[in-house]
Amino acid sequence: MSSPNRKSRAGSAAFIVLLIVIELLSAATIATAGQGASNPAGIIGQVTDNTGAILPGVTVTATSPALQVPSVTAVTDSLGEYRLSPLPIGIYTVTYELAGFQNLRREGVQLTVGFVARLDQVLNLGSVSETITVSAASPLVDVTSTATRTELTREQLDILPTSRDGLKAFMGQVPGIRSNLDVGSSSLTDGVVYRVYGQLGEPWQMLEGVLASSPDAGGGGGSHMEFNSIEGTRVQTIGSNAEMPRRGLLVDAVLKSGGNEFHGNATMYGSSGRFEANNVDDTLRAAGVRGAQKLHTLRDFNANLGGRIIRNKLWFFGGYRWVGYDREQLDAFYDDGSPILLNTWMPYHLEKLSYQATPANRFTGFYHVAADHQRRGASRFTPAESRELAVGPVTLTKGEWQAVRGNALVMSVQSGLYHYDYEYTGMGTGSRISTTDIGTLRQTGDVLTDGRHRQYKRYHTKGVVSWYKSDLLAGNHDFKMGFDHLNSWVSDAYRVRPVAGDYQLVFNNGAPFQIATRNTPVFPNNKSAYLGLYFQDTWTL
Repeated sequence: MSSPNRKSRAGSAAFIVLLIVIELLSAATIATAGQGASNPAGIIGQVTDNTGAILPGVTVTATSPALQVPSVTAVTDSLGEYRLSPLPIGIYTVTYELAGFQNLRREGVQLTVGFVARLDQVLNLGSVSETITVSAASPLVDVTSTATRTELTREQLDILPTSRDGLKAFMGQVPGIRSNLDVGSSSLTDGVVYRVYGQLGEPWQMLEGVLASSPDAGGGGGSHMEFNSIEGTRVQTIGSNAEMPRRGLLVDAVLKSGGNEFHGNATMYGSSGRFEANNVDDTLRAAGVRGAQKLHTLRDFNANLGGRIIRNKLWFFGGYRWVGYDREQLDAFYDDGSPILLNTWMPYHLEKLSYQATPANRFTGFYHVAADHQRRGASRFTPAESRELAVGPVTLTKGEWQAVRGNALVMSVQSGLYHYDYEYTGMGTGSRISTTDIGTLRQTGDVLTDGRHRQYKRYHTKGVVSWYKSDLLAGNHDFKMGFDHLNSWVSDAYRVRPVAGDYQLVFNNGAPFQIATRNTPVFPNNKSAYLGLYFQDTWTL
């Protein structure tokens, strides 16, 4: 836990850095049209003729359905080099044009999250009206990065047999990473856990640049994301650059955006216990095992829609999902012999706006909520009245301002919020006084977590400046500097239980044994502040 002086110094330093970045942003008034995200992709390269001579003045134009503006254009410099950045992820067509040379069109160039594709091209002498179309495989290696990473696109994930349960569905496709064991959405409301090459903890997982994990030791709880609204994800295990402050896993997911054309889809599927088997045989039944964790229903509905509000200016995207299941709990029955069900459901909703204020300035914001619901806790020793209802909406939101100056300078400032808000309520009726028997393990009455209210809240502010300068100090330099400021708050409070009282009666094989009292109400608050500054230079000779 940070001291007030430390938090004050961290906040002051972050404010100073924020002012510097805003001052730079305000100066970026002359820029070409572009589109960015928190970790944008890009295309770089050099253009020469068929003798190997460099060609300055070549107009390079990128078009794509992923672009919200019609196109992004650059002109090669005195070294024949060009740079198209920032670009959203998607599939691009790149055209090269210079008077006296054949036009060249490169199709099918796929960009993923944070991927910089290098496309060196050769133009031949010819008529201006001639155009050569090249359909070749997209570059597979980002020559600007040494990190070990996996790029997961929307198309890849749609055809893979996953549970579509947010980040857990992504992690199952990445070498070296193990996440929650999930069978039939069995870990739907569980906190996301990552093991990277056998190590647990210290992940840095972001949704459009906002840190999307709880500020506790594990750092993974509550990071549920609406799978069908994610456009792509970058996952890095080792070799991350200076903007990664931890030793663990780096996850960077990007949401879908609206465009000038309307697009949307809806899907629905479900299942039942008829497609499952169980291994409860006569031997287990003779040992006292009753019933099995039989699935009753599994339901999943999703719909999303994106499009324009003002063409080439303002766009929207929205998504909704409801997923849930009802499953029997092992050896848990009502008094009439019917099985007690584990009821789990999670509604999601997402809203996103993108606004191109000027060719140089762009604003983006989103609001994402995933709300856990689960009735749980029944067993052979715990009756239905001693279950709990856990309700936990997790909110992620962001506002971002991005500016560009030509294709060399990209700057952004953003602020986001992560809010994990869990409440627990008992399911019993009547007096509901809690009891437990240390001999028989039998429990009755109100669950002890009734009245618990657990909250994690984090404000995340960050700024990034990226500047590319060619032919400087015997090479090309891609400078990048930025900061992350985290202001976190954790609380695990217990209110007074108004009916059951703040105690539990303890028995030993039916005989009164003890009374356990509780010191409620308690409202603990733990606060911390973090400031990280970084600077890096990618130098190409």
